[in-house]
Amino acid sequence: MKKIFCLTAVLILSIGVFQGCSVRKQKSQIKVTSRQDDISQVSKAQKIEIISCKDRKTIAVLKNKDGIQKLIDELRIDDWKTVKTIPDEEKAVYRCDLYQAGTKKLNGDSESSMKKMVSLTFYKDSTYASAEILNLRLNFKIPSGAESILKNF
Repeated sequence: MKKIFCLTAVLILSIGVFQGCSVRKQKSQIKVTSRQDDISQVSKAQKIEIISCKDRKTIAVLKNKDGIQKLIDELRIDDWKTVKTIPDEEKAVYRCDLYQAGTKKLNGDSESSMKKMVSLTFYKDSTYASAEILNLRLNFKIPSGAESILKNF
């Protein structure tokens, strides 16, 4: 009887150890994927305003999913690479403000207004862009031609 009890205890203990190892592996995989997907979260935008930095006028407002997705695809945001700084001689030309609807609260109240998620700034004749999220500025090296894409709007 003692042998069966000991064998059962060892079996349960070993299953617990192996199960714990697999959980740790899954959590580390989740962290890596979430870091890679941070910049691609802009696809959740429900409204995009394209603003000229020169005269601060709104050039275009995109509200439909197809227009927003088309702009994000053309900008190739998934190909952006982070850089420490943007050269000082770069001059801002366009700013894209991305908005998302306020979240619905647990008590049933919902905020109907749109909240700004991120502000993307593009520079004249440059392969640089910056993103401002919650007073945090991130700089990126982007594929050439982003400025010309925004000129079409």
